[in-house]
Amino acid sequence: IYGDGTRKINTTTLDSIAQSVVGVLSNPAPFKNKYVRVHDFYVSQNEIKAALESVTGSPFEVETVDVDALEENTSAGLARGEYTHENIYGLITAYIFGKTSSASWGEEDESGAVGLTKKDLQTEIRKVVD
Repeated sequence: IYGDGTRKINTTTLDSIAQSVVGVLSNPAPFKNKYVRVHDFYVSQNEIKAALESVTGSPFEVETVDVDALEENTSAGLARGEYTHENIYGLITAYIFGKTSSASWGEEDESGAVGLTKKDLQTEIRKVVD
């Protein structure tokens, strides 16, 4: 769990990304020269963990990662020219779960405008774990 696990982020399934592309291409005028943000879930890591535990019937043991330290360490590594998997993905992870997350914009976006309907988190998790 990155940080305390309570920071919510927007997440989208691959099916919904594909449906969003179709929605935009089917009716491009409203989206011309605009960012299109969509999501299936606005959810925290702790909520995902709870849903996983509910679906599997088993508790999950977790480790926590200090997001600020992760950002500092990976940024320093990249500044030294160390373009490793650990540094690149570590920095991306820090930007997703950190204080200035670009993956957290809330419930308001273009999901409905492109034709997405609400999904159930536990149903989507079952698809992965079954």
